[in-house]
Amino acid sequence: MKVVQLRFDSRLIHGQVVSFWTNDLSLSRIMVVGDHIVESKLQKEMLKVSCPSSCKLSILRVQTAIKNLLERKYEGDRILVIVDDFTVMNQLLTAPGINEIIKNINIGNVSTGNDKIMVTKSIYLNKSDYEVLCGVDKMGYNLFAQMVPNNSRVNIMNELMEKAKENKWN
Repeated sequence: MKVVQLRFDSRLIHGQVVSFWTNDLSLSRIMVVGDHIVESKLQKEMLKVSCPSSCKLSILRVQTAIKNLLERKYEGDRILVIVDDFTVMNQLLTAPGINEIIKNINIGNVSTGNDKIMVTKSIYLNKSDYEVLCGVDKMGYNLFAQMVPNNSRVNIMNELMEKAKENKWN
């Protein structure tokens, strides 16, 4: 089992994941994590329809995902973990032992909102999101932004620190 990356993407499974990331990362499983997702019958159905036929799909509560990853339940799989909530991402990444399994964190797309500022053309964050990412960065994860595989990886913390200074978040 290898978790190739954790991707934060407000859209979860969508065209870029299906068309680009699945092949580029040679994925055999997509794991979507979030209690709020598990509780939504409509969202689960949409994810099942969106998942490429070449991949298995797991839609899991945070604690179940942690347990399954730590127990290496998906032996032989190449996994993309997808989250759409910074609280979920923080719960997952701060679980003891997860940092031995997940190394690469890709902030792909974060939708705009009332109190969010544009960090890159596809990433909008608020102070709370900033604090989570600072904590993740301090834990030593490889944190970057990359919309699609043929784009260069951007050091999201460099971009974020500039915006934090402008907005007096730090």
